[in-house]
Amino acid sequence: MIKNRVRTAATLILRQGEVLTLRLPGRPLRLACVAGRLWATTNRSAADHLLAPGEVRTFRGRGTVVVQALRIATARIELAPVTRALEVDASTPPGVEFA
Repeated sequence: MIKNRVRTAATLILRQGEVLTLRLPGRPLRLACVAGRLWATTNRSAADHLLAPGEVRTFRGRGTVVVQALRIATARIELAPVTRALEVDASTPPGVEFA
């Protein structure tokens, strides 16, 4: 079993039956099957997800995602970038935009 905390993105090759455990940090985690076949689930849902090459599943919130290679597989994992809300003063005139 591989326990991993992805910071931005990673591409991993998993052997058949190998399990990957990922912590959801509260921002979207995108799991893509590049090759092979993957099974994924979270501790927050009873749903199972089977991914074939080219298929993508996005997990949101906090918790744990468990991924298993049903046969040798390549998985691409990406975390959405951290975005900060821009505070705008209520007195800002209409039509004024902030970059």
